[in-house]
Amino acid sequence: MATWNEALKEAKFKRITDGFVFDGPSDRYLVSEAQKAEIQSVMRPPHRWFLAAGVIWIGLGLYYLVARDPIADAYIGLGICWLVGFTDMRPRVDPSDIEPILAGVRSTEQCIGWRERNEIIARMLPTRAPLVLGLICLAYALISIGVAIAHLNNGFAAFLILVMVGFSLFLAARFLHLVFIKLTLGWRV
Repeated sequence: MATWNEALKEAKFKRITDGFVFDGPSDRYLVSEAQKAEIQSVMRPPHRWFLAAGVIWIGLGLYYLVARDPIADAYIGLGICWLVGFTDMRPRVDPSDIEPILAGVRSTEQCIGWRERNEIIARMLPTRAPLVLGLICLAYALISIGVAIAHLNNGFAAFLILVMVGFSLFLAARFLHLVFIKLTLGWRV
């Protein structure tokens, strides 16, 4: 089974009879198997600042937790959501890195649909990867609803926590949807 990064790299390509459709930064191209391998070799992971932001939010939350401030839950939740969301971010493709590879390659009107991308990702990942992340996000959302109700007297904290509930429910739906796709496609669990 593939890692998240490998699955997300593969989702940038769609197999067709003549090769692959590559969903580039500004256009879509018809590429060969060799060009696909070259492009995937220059793809970079998402910006690390996103990961760093999650760690900073959790650090702020721990600071506020020690200070017994009700906003601590919101900051910790925001950090968790950023870290979980980081796993699903698409790899970066720098146009200057792929220009030499795409020299002379023709563009195409064919596209890779959202459903096709999700099927590629679901097919490549073990079921437990999106299942665990989806359940973590769902559990956080349910716990946060209770925390928001407990902090209704602090309007800002309750609002921030409820925003995080929405974001974590979105992430839970995203990851659990991948599990559903994998199960409906009939691949091994």
